[in-house]
Amino acid sequence: MSAYELRKNALVKAATGEKREIEYPRKADGSPKYPSEIYGENVFTLKTMAKALPKPIFSSFLKQRRGRQNLDKTTADSIAHAVRVWAMDRGATHYTHWFQPQTGATAEKHDAFLSLLSSFTPGGEEVTPIDQFSGSQLLQSEPDASSFPSHRMHTTFECELSSMSILYILLVFISYNGDALDKKTGLLQSNEVLLCTVVELVNLLELDAHVEHVYTTLGTEQEFFLVDCMMYALQPDLKIMGCMLVGQLPPWHQQLEDHYFGHIPSCMMYMISELELECLCLGIPIKTHHNEV
Repeated sequence: MSAYELRKNALVKAATGEKREIEYPRKADGSPKYPSEIYGENVFTLKTMAKALPKPIFSSFLKQRRGRQNLDKTTADSIAHAVRVWAMDRGATHYTHWFQPQTGATAEKHDAFLSLLSSFTPGGEEVTPIDQFSGSQLLQSEPDASSFPSHRMHTTFECELSSMSILYILLVFISYNGDALDKKTGLLQSNEVLLCTVVELVNLLELDAHVEHVYTTLGTEQEFFLVDCMMYALQPDLKIMGCMLVGQLPPWHQQLEDHYFGHIPSCMMYMISELELECLCLGIPIKTHHNEV
């Protein structure tokens, strides 16, 4: 079969193939849930933590979060226990420390909550299965030397639950010397410098303000290109390099409806709907859909 026929079959299948059906969560009476009801339901938030922890432990964590005291082992273990129970109640069986190295990829390693506790009696060894997750496992992890031979360490930031029953612990990736080895560390450091500068500026402009802290917000815009899987398989340059090296311009550009306010193809809307549902559960709002040309 020629390359032309392969591309033609791929286009026909993309246009006439079976579409993905997205089932939005529903209430007990069968009516669909509002987006506000499912927003952030798979994120272990401060509100969730406050309900799960004793008040003294939660207060201690808030002081540590503001930088007023170090996180002690008791508080860390309590938070780890609350996170594990919350995640396992939602079907999670594994956890992973997830980060974004400067290579442009992502990295993760899955570990199970299940552990085996051995005890020895006159009758022999007895093995008891238990589910456990300690504060040290939550806060910090060191990867295998075979994967990262320079002995690097990553540190925890917050937790999310994916649809694959895995607890994702979002963290930074640094060396023992404190050098940033990921993309998030630099962002956090830049944000800290910005906060300190704004506090100084506000106190200079308003001498009676006595501002000690400010909060930054960020509105993101994510642009992406969708390529059908069969068309992707026919492009070795796209698979290897991540970009098109061979091809030609389309026969038209914005002459028809391929523009900013144009109709979004149904196959793309199926994909966006599935992505939007997952983003809502992870506390990521998607406000606008539109073509980008």
